[in-house]
Amino acid sequence: MTEMVKNIEFFDFYLTLIRVLKIVEIFKAKEKFHLTGKKIVMFDFYMRFPFMTEEERKRQNFDEKYAFYFMKPNYSLYDAVLSILVSKKMISYSTNTYHIEQYGEKALKNMECEYMSSLSKAGEYILHNVIKMSDKKINEDIIDRSKNVWEGQY
Repeated sequence: MTEMVKNIEFFDFYLTLIRVLKIVEIFKAKEKFHLTGKKIVMFDFYMRFPFMTEEERKRQNFDEKYAFYFMKPNYSLYDAVLSILVSKKMISYSTNTYHIEQYGEKALKNMECEYMSSLSKAGEYILHNVIKMSDKKINEDIIDRSKNVWEGQY
């Protein structure tokens, strides 16, 4: 089986699952923050393209970012990923927010690698900068960053 969700290859599904699990874990310390599905989708842009918070911007694929954000994220992908993570008891959902569970933490702990380090760095950026912004401001920031990459400013 190569497609988990229509037009989504297994490796894209799997990487999205890992990023979403990492996002939920990052917010473990922010108990009062309501981590909704919509917020997860927006934060995943920063996780999927962590170079946007580092010096590697010039080498990245603008078309991929453009397709991700301007064509709108694939919400059925995120719904499927969140459903699987909840069903596997890696995360839980209550009072309109997602929380990491013991199985999710254990799974992430067993995935130590360079990719996970880059996700952790992107997560720190989200925690220190992005969560202070409104949804509208996050959308504007993503559009602005994508446009700047296209125009060669990064």
